[in-house]
Amino acid sequence: LKIELRQKFKQKRDDFFAQSSPQALKTGIAQNLQKVLGSIAQPKSTWATYKPIQSEADPSGIYSETSLNWCYPVIRGNSLEFFVPQGEWGLNSFKVQEPNPKTSLAVELKDVQGVLVPGIAFDLNGHRLGCGKAYYDQTLKNYSGLKIGIAYSVQITDLLPFDKHDIPMDFVVTEKEVLERKVS
Repeated sequence: LKIELRQKFKQKRDDFFAQSSPQALKTGIAQNLQKVLGSIAQPKSTWATYKPIQSEADPSGIYSETSLNWCYPVIRGNSLEFFVPQGEWGLNSFKVQEPNPKTSLAVELKDVQGVLVPGIAFDLNGHRLGCGKAYYDQTLKNYSGLKIGIAYSVQITDLLPFDKHDIPMDFVVTEKEVLERKVS
């Protein structure tokens, strides 16, 4: 079921992205992300983000609008480590840009106030459908900071299947709205 849902939502995302203005989408996401960060992000705190690939939602419009320090994931084994880029970037095996760990500043996850998380689909309870490798679920399983899913409005659905190891988001931000997780 998750495989079929991934295909369906990735196609919806691709089609939506192709018919939209990437700059308008980025601006909408930044404006809604500012609503969340403006009330909870501590000045000069460190937040984790990501470099979008293909039609993924792009959170980068917020970077220059805040005084936050941004770090990026690097795949290590089955999970992610985070680095503040200092120069070089490279492509990992999934063709995702990562900061070079040798030239970048390592950041402990416990020192990160919040994490922006990409996904293929999100539901109204904060559940996330990722690419299936569980890197974020593995990385965030003991993380107590804020988890904010970044997506387009077409990637939101009422309910997604989830497993006990799947880590829900506290918020999901799209170009149209901010969804806060309903805790049942």
